[in-house]
Amino acid sequence: MKIALLIMAPEDSGRALHIAQAMARKNTLGRIFFYQRGVEQLNTNALPASGASLAQQWSEFLAANPMDAIACVTSALSAGVLDATQADKHGRAATLARGAELGGLGQLVDMLENDKVVTLK
Repeated sequence: MKIALLIMAPEDSGRALHIAQAMARKNTLGRIFFYQRGVEQLNTNALPASGASLAQQWSEFLAANPMDAIACVTSALSAGVLDATQADKHGRAATLARGAELGGLGQLVDMLENDKVVTLK
């Protein structure tokens, strides 16, 4: 059985990413849902004091490990995390990490009903 991650924590020094990497190495990670402040981890406008941004690291992880990585659209919009469609709609630049997509709570409900879920707050 695959395990899904529900990430609700904002910038967490990469803790959620490290957990996702470990799960991917063991081939147990099925999908990821970023919710509430967790969507902030995918914001390409966030600049760290040093090193690659967390959004860049997520993009690299998702490129190497293709899977469903969904950001709650309502949480994302309120945090300024926009995909290309929302950016065009609002006259702004896209800020969503590559490999992730915006989605709705129906996808979260599906994940909760069908997968074992680890929640990171």
